[in-house]
Amino acid sequence: MSKNLSIELVGAGIALLIIFALTALIIALSKKRRARRAAKKANFVSEGSSSTNKGEISSESVSAPSVTNATKATEVQIQTESEPEKSWSVSGFLLQTEPLGNIPGTGAERELIVASALALARAAELRSSTKSMWGTIVHRYQQEFADPKHLELIGLEESAEGFAARVSFSNKKYTVLLGEAGPVALASAPFSPELRVLLSENESNQNYVLVIDGIAYSAISLK
Repeated sequence: MSKNLSIELVGAGIALLIIFALTALIIALSKKRRARRAAKKANFVSEGSSSTNKGEISSESVSAPSVTNATKATEVQIQTESEPEKSWSVSGFLLQTEPLGNIPGTGAERELIVASALALARAAELRSSTKSMWGTIVHRYQQEFADPKHLELIGLEESAEGFAARVSFSNKKYTVLLGEAGPVALASAPFSPELRVLLSENESNQNYVLVIDGIAYSAISLK
């Protein structure tokens, strides 16, 4: 009887030890799992914060060029507005009613020459960015004939030679051209000796020649 009781007691003690060992093992495993979960959570928060910072940096790097471009555009606009157009002056002028001498049919009235130059120069002034230059040409021809008869522009074209048009003056029609001397020389009769001298003396300036029906009647030099 005593033997059996001692055996049972020993068995019970062993069972209790096993239970305690298992309980300790379960508690240890549970702590490890909690520690792992805490570590994963900490890593997730750290990665999220890092990606947020990267996103902010990326956003700033994208917006910066826009600000820079806007600043440059403003600087260009201010620079353009602050630069006044060049002021021009007349360095040479010539008007000939008979540039080819007394050859019949080659002469032109002074009023026709001035009216043609004024009509083309005013039209060019409206179209061109160099309004001051064309305004100077208008002013100079007005000194030659303050109030010429009305001249009607039938058609106006801008080409490599300059500004050309068909005009109606005193019930007659003419083809007129006003442009830089070089290109105009290729589209007209040979210039008169006086006109060639004027162009030679003002070679470094802006030289414009007026042609009516293929004959050069006037020239103006600007600087």
